[in-house]
Amino acid sequence: MVDINLIVDIIQLIYKIPSIILMMVSICAIIKEIKNRNGFFNTQFYTIIACKLINDIIFVVTILIFYKLPKWGFYNNFLENNDWTATIFCILAGQQITFMFLITLLISINRFIAVEYPLSYKPYFSKSRMIIILLFFIILSTMIGLGNIFFNETFKKSDFFGYLTPSLKSKSLIYYQIFCQIFLCGSISIATCTFNIKAILTLKKLKKIGNKYKKQLYYIIYSIFIFITLFNVEVFFVCKFMAVKFGIRSFARIIYFLQVVAFDLTSVGDFYFLIYSCSELRRVLKKFLGCSKKFNNIVNIKISYQRPSLGFPIIHLDYRSIAIKQTFNHKVCIIFFAKKLDIHHVAPWPFEISTKLILL
Repeated sequence: MVDINLIVDIIQLIYKIPSIILMMVSICAIIKEIKNRNGFFNTQFYTIIACKLINDIIFVVTILIFYKLPKWGFYNNFLENNDWTATIFCILAGQQITFMFLITLLISINRFIAVEYPLSYKPYFSKSRMIIILLFFIILSTMIGLGNIFFNETFKKSDFFGYLTPSLKSKSLIYYQIFCQIFLCGSISIATCTFNIKAILTLKKLKKIGNKYKKQLYYIIYSIFIFITLFNVEVFFVCKFMAVKFGIRSFARIIYFLQVVAFDLTSVGDFYFLIYSCSELRRVLKKFLGCSKKFNNIVNIKISYQRPSLGFPIIHLDYRSIAIKQTFNHKVCIIFFAKKLDIHHVAPWPFEISTKLILL
């Protein structure tokens, strides 16, 4: 009889390998757009997303090396004879899982501020602050992971699960896991849920139906989705603790099911939902992969503008930007920026123009 666990593992490999490759491509595409300073790309939001995707890739690789391959019989003797491998696994897993919860909290805060305080969004998520926040999250999650050094873990075949898993030599580790997995991650989940609810209520109160607010709604839906997936991880932690603590063998299959669903949804599921909900990322991926089509659509643009007293005003359109600057003869030079296309038009103040812009 074919083992159902083996079938599940094979199915996981079939969809995880291409997903990891697509994640890597997405990270490269996001970094490229951020580097090019694309004005139509939410740099602050996608910087967080890039960090999340990097962490998800590392987590999937960690699980493959220290969990899946030993489960299939690879280098079991090496793991059993070297206890430090179990310690490394617990450090890496603890760091990566904690970072998952922290980055989800940051995404929910990002969406809340974008909706509640739109004028303060860029100052709150400036480049310097983003670096400080992300470094703090990395240091905090690393400290949580390094806490496993003080406990003696070892790889051995579990009587409860039936395959090689990290086992505890020190009973005090279970209390540390309760603090990290249930109390700390649970508190972060509650805070994440709170910010998501506040963002939704704010959008509902504004009652805006413009494209900008629809986009914000999609971002918030994505934030809620990753919160739900991490809630499944929290349920897995609680069920695993109860099963191991009280020796409930009937929980073995339930725990395995929760483990597969929770962690796959958190990594692969979140990624595909992001692609589905964010048109910006889909556009960037198509462009990066060379799959974007050239459009010959003609867009009629009509602008009425009065002469400004000072400054260099910028008008943003749906697809491209128009830069307007005053000249010495009290006329204005309007430059249309499009891909491989510059159209110049000069008009006196005040002016009204009607022109056509070909999108390439």
